[in-house]
Amino acid sequence: MPSMADIVLTDAEATPVNHTFKPTSNSDGVTRFHDRSPSAAILYPGLSASVTIPQPATDGTQADPSKRRRKVRIKLELPTGMTLGTNDAGLTPPPTVSHVHRYELTADLPEIGSLQERKNIRAMFVDALGEALIKALLEDNEVFYG
Repeated sequence: MPSMADIVLTDAEATPVNHTFKPTSNSDGVTRFHDRSPSAAILYPGLSASVTIPQPATDGTQADPSKRRRKVRIKLELPTGMTLGTNDAGLTPPPTVSHVHRYELTADLPEIGSLQERKNIRAMFVDALGEALIKALLEDNEVFYG
């Protein structure tokens, strides 16, 4: 079982920047990490991960192994802030969140699957995110037609 450690993710800016997500909590089966580089906590990008392990059958019978599945959930959130200008006293208010970009991944993995099968599906998913058609959907607001 891996222990909590910093996770470094690189953005897609013209000059890529590494963002260090530090562990901030581990409760209710969800581990949370935050990039604490923004000036206000409300703007911290967040990453979370959880694993749901199937429980044994409650009636004492053997559960069908082909139906036992682990669910791994990973979520990345990138808030964008805005400052609303100064108030009548000339003070700048704290930043507020304008919008949040969010990706969520749920991996549904049969317990009877092999390590190689899990490696293959992860590698193919990562490759799919790099494909031009998928990038157009995610980055350019395109839709499939025809």
